[in-house]
Amino acid sequence: MHPDPIVEIAAVEVRVPLPQVLRLGSLVIAERRYVTVTVTTEAGRVGRAVSLTREMPVAAIVNRTLAPALVGADAMLTAAAWETMYRGTVAGGRVGAAMRAISLVEIALWDVKGQAAALPVWALLGGARSEADVMMVGGYARPGVAPEELGQIVADYAADGYRRVKIARSPDPAVTTAVVRAAAERLPADGELVVDAAWALRDAEHLRRETAGWGDAPIAWLEDPMPPENVAACARLARGRPLRIGWGDEVTDEHVLRRLVEDDCLDVLRIDATAVGGFAIAARLAGFATGLGLPVSFHVYPELHVHLALGLPGQLSIETFDPVDNPFDPCAELLTGGPAIAHGLARPADAPGLGLGFDEEKIARYAVEA
Repeated sequence: MHPDPIVEIAAVEVRVPLPQVLRLGSLVIAERRYVTVTVTTEAGRVGRAVSLTREMPVAAIVNRTLAPALVGADAMLTAAAWETMYRGTVAGGRVGAAMRAISLVEIALWDVKGQAAALPVWALLGGARSEADVMMVGGYARPGVAPEELGQIVADYAADGYRRVKIARSPDPAVTTAVVRAAAERLPADGELVVDAAWALRDAEHLRRETAGWGDAPIAWLEDPMPPENVAACARLARGRPLRIGWGDEVTDEHVLRRLVEDDCLDVLRIDATAVGGFAIAARLAGFATGLGLPVSFHVYPELHVHLALGLPGQLSIETFDPVDNPFDPCAELLTGGPAIAHGLARPADAPGLGLGFDEEKIARYAVEA
């Protein structure tokens, strides 16, 4: 691949109202804010990446801090670009919003590199497999939908081939128990549930109380029971755990994830490349975990994470919201292309790079000042 200097990096923040309020533990979400990033090169290639902002000024960091430092640099040298971004934000960042911004620019650079090589990114990463397992996020509360009905929705996804379906913890433990039990009664024989606790639990006793009524429901793992940065507290919670635990959503510090693995806090490592540093860091963490026999589950953004799940060896999977019946995360409305997802499997697009485009009309409609 020949050098290809960067001529522009631009980030846009967009706000998409949700048709109904999403409640995850103590979180009340009425809209989704995303940031789209484009990297344009001298050869006319355009790399793209997207993620939730999580109410952080990610677009502003990309535009005001990262773009001036990288314009003129060779887009093919992704590691050098990452080091430039990291060193340029080290005084005010290292993790959090700065790392999210770095992650998105790095992912967009991989898109450019794949286009230059005329290969999809999953092939550049190693091409370990041709399809990836997909978990469906399908059990989040909906207004007017009783726990028994929600359990049936979850079971229907499982029957359609999505062997793992995620449900959300309710602030009322009785409601969570009702959904878990209703879904468990209707699941096919190989179906499993993932329960998203959204960092709401406080200690091991709280965990035992929350799960006491779940019986022998097939729980693949309990996700993010408490904030993971306090690794010692997570280790105490995990000792004698009654079920498997997964941690990692939204973590922006790779060292936190390594400590969670090393201190035996988890059974499944969750990785979000758009938060933890980009594709190279995510690949490094996935290799670390799978080398120890741990499965890895990538956090949403299937259009991006499918490349890691297909490209790397190990027990890797991605997750998705239903692109059709989805009042919770309308990111897919902003995108074109991406993998084909059906019946619990994702298969890659043939296009070079990420195989991803932006719906510029919708992005312009929802754009807000960053």
